[in-house]
Formats: sequence, C-alpha cells, structure tokens
Amino acid sequence: VLADDIQLMVTGRGGEVALVLAEAARFVIARLENHCLLKVSTDKLAVLASTPNVAAAACARLARLRRARRASARNLGVDFAARGRLRRAVQTSRVRVIKKAER
Repeated sequence: VLADDIQLMVTGRGGEVALVLAEAARFVIARLENHCLLKVSTDKLAVLASTPNVAAAACARLARLRRARRASARNLGVDFAARGRLRRAVQTSRVRVIKKAER
C-alpha cells in the first residue's frame, strides 16, 4: 500500500516556512511509514514555494526532500503552482478528450 495525495501547506516568513515544512514533512513521513506501515514514494514528493530560496531551504533540511523542488505539481488531478505560470496539463488534456468525443 502506498500513501498518496497528502498535502502540507505552510504560510509565514521564508526561513520559518522552510523549517516548519521540513519538520512537518519529517513527522508525516515517519508516521505513515513507521506507525501506519505505508510507503511514501520519495520520487513523488513535491515542494512548491513562492520563492526559489524558500523551496531550496525546505528541501535542504530533509534528505527525503532533496530532489522534491518543483515549479508545479498535481494532486488528485488538480494542477498547482506556488509562483509563476501554472501549467494545466491535466485540465488541457481532459478538455481535448471531451472536444474530440463531441465531434
């Protein structure tokens, strides 16, 4: 069984956000893996932040997050971005399928 589709959201000042996010991620991952016996996929982890420095600081605080920095991500079929342009890959693909089916 794989733990999937969990979001942690933190607001505040940059350094504070990085610290709280890393500690919250550490806690949740440990609980899921050690207490619930659910595997958390490191490859599917994603850290989005309003600035590259905040994302880098959060990722540097926890080894499991080292390669988790992303410009955008999707969860439960919804596209997310913390800054910059949002790429709506899932939504765009679904609209194309619907339009094609209507023809």
